[in-house]
Amino acid sequence: MNSSGTAHLAAILVLFSVFPWTVAGAESESYRSANALTVRFDDASRVRLRSGRLVSLSGVDLYRIEDLMRRYGVTNIRPLFDSPEQRIESRRIVLEAATGRFLPDLNSYYEIQVPVSASAALLQGLGGLDPIQAAYRSALPVPSPVDISPPTPDGEPDQLYLDPAPEGIDARIAWTRPGGRGEGVLLVDIEYDWRDTHEDLDSVLGTQMCFTPNSPGEIEHGTAVVGMIAGGDNAYGVTGIANQVDVGLVTHLPSGMTYSVARAIECATGLMEAGDVLLIEAQTVGPNSNFVPVEWDAAEYDAITIAAAAGIIVVEAAGNGGEDLDDPAFGGAFDRTVRDSGALIVGAGADLWYVDQPDRSRLDFSSYGSRFDLQGWGDDVVPTGYGDAFDGGGDPYQDYTGLFNGTISAAPMIAGAA
Repeated sequence: MNSSGTAHLAAILVLFSVFPWTVAGAESESYRSANALTVRFDDASRVRLRSGRLVSLSGVDLYRIEDLMRRYGVTNIRPLFDSPEQRIESRRIVLEAATGRFLPDLNSYYEIQVPVSASAALLQGLGGLDPIQAAYRSALPVPSPVDISPPTPDGEPDQLYLDPAPEGIDARIAWTRPGGRGEGVLLVDIEYDWRDTHEDLDSVLGTQMCFTPNSPGEIEHGTAVVGMIAGGDNAYGVTGIANQVDVGLVTHLPSGMTYSVARAIECATGLMEAGDVLLIEAQTVGPNSNFVPVEWDAAEYDAITIAAAAGIIVVEAAGNGGEDLDDPAFGGAFDRTVRDSGALIVGAGADLWYVDQPDRSRLDFSSYGSRFDLQGWGDDVVPTGYGDAFDGGGDPYQDYTGLFNGTISAAPMIAGAA
């Protein structure tokens, strides 16, 4: 390993010693599982699941961990990531050789099911044991970071974000250049669900990958996001920022499986190439019980790191918690001198027509800090879905909105530009 790789590994080890035990009890129990724990073993121990048991391929003694799990009635252990073990290992080896960087071993992550009454005691017990690097309550589905209350209906029902800067992102000029509509690029959107049969989303139809969604209540959100990026360039509806991009849809809440943004990222990465764009339309709960970027959790951070190392442009929403990510409570998790996933983290800014504050100033619900790269419109965005602007006489396949908002209206604007 080269010196930069050693420093990177040291930073990860420092962070793992800070995060897991101090934040697990501080985060909102509403969005953390009562009976499922995410556990990460250190890479050197090469812990793998064999015949239902955890074993160390490098010979590390796991007796104390096994004893704890028996004592507290662990009912199931499964790898967190769904891809075959060898595929995950091969990808990491190839990317380490290509980048010269130490990269995390995603095979080191497991999800453990434990009775509710014993989960706190097991989590505490695991905290003092080698070779465990991180253990925390698994994330549960959280609200999509959109529909800030109250909504702000002062924006005109036009796609003014397509206009020249500084009001928009100059998409109309990009369309006049070769490749300016996203031709030849795959964009994968990670979130709950989509109405991919919407009249203005012909290019999206049939592009669900990896898993089957199990969250119909969130379908409008996904419909709005893909409409911003891939809405058809036709004589009706909206026109997407990159309306000739290839689209892939990967849910983080699949049928028959637990919620996991990290699992969705890992699966999407295996389907993508350098230069493709991965959009993470999700948030998680942080140490102050407010919503923050998903990479606060160790598994999501490591999965993003692998994707970015593969040359994929990762666009990550900031979360609608209004958090200062430079706060000491985060232990340096969003300090680039400590660690850097490689993702572009996007906050939400006011548009030119926002009545309460200057354009491009931070909207108060958006998390913020030195780690942030870019901002997009956090209000008055016009895509497919919802139906407040036009509902086709009650037909959900003709719904359009003029009020899409939040950090998750900001992130697809940046993904479309990318």
